[in-house]
Amino acid sequence: MKKLIISTLIASTCAAASAAVVIIDPPQANSLILENFSGTSDPSSEQRNGVRFVAAQDGVAKYSITDRADPQLIFKGYVGGVDFANYPNVRIRHSFSESNQSGSVYPMPAREGKMGKVSINHTLAGRQVVLEEYPPLGQGLRLDPVDGDHVPGEYCIDYIILDRGRTLGFEFDQKDTTRGGLNNFFIGNNLGGENSKEIVSGIDRGVYHGEPMSSDSMMILQLTPATGLTAINSKIYKFIEIRMRVLEPQQGVGTVFFRSETANSGSSKIEFDLVDDEYFHTYLIDLREDASWNSGVINSFRFDPTNRKQAFEIDHIRFYETAKFK
Repeated sequence: MKKLIISTLIASTCAAASAAVVIIDPPQANSLILENFSGTSDPSSEQRNGVRFVAAQDGVAKYSITDRADPQLIFKGYVGGVDFANYPNVRIRHSFSESNQSGSVYPMPAREGKMGKVSINHTLAGRQVVLEEYPPLGQGLRLDPVDGDHVPGEYCIDYIILDRGRTLGFEFDQKDTTRGGLNNFFIGNNLGGENSKEIVSGIDRGVYHGEPMSSDSMMILQLTPATGLTAINSKIYKFIEIRMRVLEPQQGVGTVFFRSETANSGSSKIEFDLVDDEYFHTYLIDLREDASWNSGVINSFRFDPTNRKQAFEIDHIRFYETAKFK
């Protein structure tokens, strides 16, 4: 494990601030991908009570739900079992075509009445539920898409991910969107593309592929009412994790810029050296002691993947409440 300590710079004052810490390739994962539907086949191990797999395309699976009671999808097969005690937060991006308020998730082996309720509606959106009860070693997850009345319809799932705590994640695994339906969360600059589609045009096979047009490429997070995400709550989210690789190995630098609601002017900046090989690496930024990050709600965020004109790929960008790196 490599560890790099970097001071956070405040452009408005140039005053010294508590340091952010960047950990490269932490030895323990902070999320477990139970399923991201990257293939075209049926990824679930079992479907019960009128559930039928239809197709998986562009990172999203579709299931047909009949009006039979208690429809279930059961996902198993995670190597070594699932440690729900350390990963109790279930993050699902899903939708249901008909009027439906909620579904349920059960850690397997399931125990009746020991489930978490997860909201759902017509819009493909990320939802989270914290499991209060779970087996010592889980075999997988049971997902009940419909609670209440037996409503037939189409059920869609983008991903099922288990996290250590609350997580705001951009997974780049649904083609033609960075999340948000008609509105996309990330737009790019100096990354090619047209009409603010620099990011969405490069998403394919579970990653964002970027082709910088200059040494000043940037990805800007749209914190606006139009995307449904207006700010990042720095009281909750204390870590940023970026998993990426450079396809043309040379010494480059990644940079995170952000601004809080209390900043007078300018932005805070965190830089880290990119590992100069062609493999994916995880960069975990610990912001618990960063004075700028903790000065207020974050209303501006930008990531410059590299300071060189070199192709890169990003697997995900996540904001974590809880992370482990030792």
